[in-house]
Amino acid sequence: MSESSYDSIAEAIAKNLDGIVKPLYEGSKAAFRFRVSLPQRNAALLLRFSPHRGNERLAVSCLFPERKGVTVVPTDYLDADELRALRYVPEITVSLKKTPALIAADIRRRIVPGYLTVLERIAAGSSRQ
Repeated sequence: MSESSYDSIAEAIAKNLDGIVKPLYEGSKAAFRFRVSLPQRNAALLLRFSPHRGNERLAVSCLFPERKGVTVVPTDYLDADELRALRYVPEITVSLKKTPALIAADIRRRIVPGYLTVLERIAAGSSRQ
C-alpha cells in the first residue's frame, strides 16, 4: 500500500465519522499517522498505519486534550473500575481489508461511546477543580 493510499483511506474514514483529518506530524512520519478531529464532539482520534510491521491493520487511539501543558490521562480522573464500567477502550485495531465506511462503523461502535463519556467526565471533573 502506498503512502498516498493511506492519505485517501484516512480521509475517507474521517468523512464517514463526520471528522476532519490532518497528518499528525510534518515530514516522513506524517504518511502513517493521522489525527481525526470530531469537532461536533470536541474530540479527536489517532489513526496509525504500520506498513513496517507487514500487517494490514489500522490502530485507532483516543486523544485527550492538554491541560497546563500536559496531556490529560484518564486514570488521573477515573479509576480502572470506572473506566471499565464506562466501556472505555483506549485503542482498537481494525482490518484494512474493510472499506473505510466499515472501518468508521467499527470505530463508532467500539471506541467512540466510551471515549466520549470519559471526555465528558473529565471535563466535568476538571471544571469543579
